[in-house]
Amino acid sequence: MQAEIERRLRVLNPLELSIIDDSAKHKNHFEGGADQGTHFRIKIVSFIFKGMSKIERHRTVFTLLEDLLKNQIHALSLALLSDDEQ
Repeated sequence: MQAEIERRLRVLNPLELSIIDDSAKHKNHFEGGADQGTHFRIKIVSFIFKGMSKIERHRTVFTLLEDLLKNQIHALSLALLSDDEQ
């Protein structure tokens, strides 16, 4: 799952991309199970986010991960920064 998330987010041409799988902390919390990768913390630093509001940045990421969010990913924590905010 982590590799698929990274593949999709690479279209944002990130200067920094960090994906941390926190699923093990939630293994009894969600039916999908910790072994399937259900909870992630993601940090992206990208020029693409310059001039975007926080909501626009989140929508951009949600669009890229839309089908995974419907069926596989249970929770995301996002830190989305432009290059001048890091």
